[in-house]
Amino acid sequence: MSATGDTDAMLFLTSRDVAALVTMTDVVEALEAGYAAHGRGEVADVPRENLRPPTGDGSLKAMPAAGPQGLGGILYTGGFRGRPEGTVSKLTVLFDGEHGDLACVIESDRLSWLRTGATSGVATDHLARDDVSRLGLVGSGRQARSQLLGVAAVRDLDEVVVYSPTRANRERFAAEMADRVDADVRPVSSARAAVEGSDVVCTATTSPEPVLDGEWLAPGTHVNAIGAHYPDQREVDEETVRRCRVVVDALDRARKEEGELIIPAGTGAFDWDDAVELGAVVAGDVPGREDEDETTLMTSGGLSMEYLVTGRLVYDRAVEAGVGTELLGDAAPGTGRT
Repeated sequence: MSATGDTDAMLFLTSRDVAALVTMTDVVEALEAGYAAHGRGEVADVPRENLRPPTGDGSLKAMPAAGPQGLGGILYTGGFRGRPEGTVSKLTVLFDGEHGDLACVIESDRLSWLRTGATSGVATDHLARDDVSRLGLVGSGRQARSQLLGVAAVRDLDEVVVYSPTRANRERFAAEMADRVDADVRPVSSARAAVEGSDVVCTATTSPEPVLDGEWLAPGTHVNAIGAHYPDQREVDEETVRRCRVVVDALDRARKEEGELIIPAGTGAFDWDDAVELGAVVAGDVPGREDEDETTLMTSGGLSMEYLVTGRLVYDRAVEAGVGTELLGDAAPGTGRT
């Protein structure tokens, strides 16, 4: 699976390696190609499976995929309380697609963060207006940061407004991200203030109840909803779904776990036949934005393909740069390449 064919060893890459090897723009470009391949049917992608322990909180989640990049996917835990900050909860595993050799294991908290923002970047590039200048964020946590960087990778932003219930958190976000993007970043005192007047809106929260009211959306707005992927939870209300043209990362995943759509479908406020997949848009099989006043919604809980594609990008960069730790093959156990 090596990009250069110069090693048979299995590599281990840390989140620090990932951060050094790829940027948000790199991952947006990789996922652009990945979604086009997904739209052409060139990638096999299995929706997330959640395995819950008999006692305690949380679950073990598995997301495998296969494509031109080989075989792989992610295994991770989620929903556990009290996890110490900085612990590893996600591993992406890559196998050679020809012989099935284990090629790389990637500590994937950073990789997951990048692919989440980059997916919204791809969606924004195809569904938002070209003249986007203001981004509204509901949520000020780690994933909100990835949303800002993903959108900023595809649109020139003049203004970013952010809301979260804790004033100190939204002020901290604004101060930090003002140094990372070429835009005025400022906190606002309500979700409505973050949404009204924004060309693109991203919801990135842990709320099980809607944080976005569709009445706040102006014609032509694009919404990325990324926080909820359980059938009984949602970040946007039925009015948002009713007003918007709905795009999903994959219909089989959305039908299984996207509360944003499952709940209104259950009341007759949404018809699954009206949703399209992002891959079909990127591949050119269905149009993206059709006019300036169209209001669009992308719901994204994450695809296995995203980890396979992003992991392969990171792996190829690592082989080229000689980065990572060789764990199997000709190298002695524990022998580092860096």
